[in-house]
Amino acid sequence: MHPRRNGPSDEDGFTLIEILAVIAILGLLMTLAIVNFSKHRQAGEVAATRARILTLANEIQKYSTSAAHGGPPFDKLAKINVHANNTVNEGVETLFCSIENKDNPEGWIIDEKWLSNTDGDVTSTSYHRIAGFKNDLFEITDTWGNPLAYFHYTSYGSSQTVQMAEAAEGEDPEQSVKAYQSKKTGTYANPDSYQIISAGPDRIFGTDDDVTNFDRE
Repeated sequence: MHPRRNGPSDEDGFTLIEILAVIAILGLLMTLAIVNFSKHRQAGEVAATRARILTLANEIQKYSTSAAHGGPPFDKLAKINVHANNTVNEGVETLFCSIENKDNPEGWIIDEKWLSNTDGDVTSTSYHRIAGFKNDLFEITDTWGNPLAYFHYTSYGSSQTVQMAEAAEGEDPEQSVKAYQSKKTGTYANPDSYQIISAGPDRIFGTDDDVTNFDRE
């Protein structure tokens, strides 16, 4: 006869509770890894958008110091004699048309990966310095593919309509955007030049994760 065992031995397998505990720990570790990866990816996207805005700022500086212009690009298409059939995304469309304009021959050709046309508008004006370039009124986008908002200082008191490529959950694709104004002093950032604003990773303008060409309080 074999001796009777009254309790577990080293040869016993894992109990159900132990298996469930291991699964729970693995699940927690996977969740933490995913969250950490998402944070790093988002930080990289924010950094890429900041770099994109800095590149635009450098190009605007060259534009501004040109004797033909004497200041940053306007944010109204009529100011540069480009016809439009709506005012959606007009600020950043004007920025694009100004940088790429025939009157700015030394300007930089913007990477097409930076461009969108979320409102699908075109112009009857042949504005581009490259012959045969499509007459779409393109927007310059952030890393998430949404149009930037661009304000010339003469329009800081007015709002713009920006149509997002992909709206945040529960939000209208068209957002009303205003130039950034200090809550403490009531003054506008970059009061005598321009503002560039990305809605950031949450795709909503006016929130804390907006990416800009100026420091916010």
